[in-house]
Amino acid sequence: MGNEISDRKNKPKQDAARNGPDGEAIKSEGSDDQTDTVHPLNFDWTRSDVEPLWLYEHVEAAKWDVQEVAAFVKSLNGCSEYADSFVSQEIDGQALMLLREEHMVVAMHMKLGPALKIVANVNAMKREALKEHQ
Repeated sequence: MGNEISDRKNKPKQDAARNGPDGEAIKSEGSDDQTDTVHPLNFDWTRSDVEPLWLYEHVEAAKWDVQEVAAFVKSLNGCSEYADSFVSQEIDGQALMLLREEHMVVAMHMKLGPALKIVANVNAMKREALKEHQ
């Protein structure tokens, strides 16, 4: 039993993000060693990484200033009480595109329901802009 612990300590750790279980480097499917450009419709929206801002170049709301974002939040049913938080946190259109429910609930102390409504409306704007510019 003591040998198992020392064996585990002596094994090199694998970088899960870059290496598979056999230690071989993992390449994304269909990619080569060059940097791949991701089309917005092919972007994995479910991953937890922050999306690149170029994905939102055709979303009009991405160009909003802080006051326009606050007006948008105020216009949503059940969200108006949070508009001032968007101003104090300096959430402009670009930041709005990147916001997730977790950011609003944890950092802005919002209730989950209004946070979900805001994200759903923003995601709808993203999808509509992408459809228009295919």
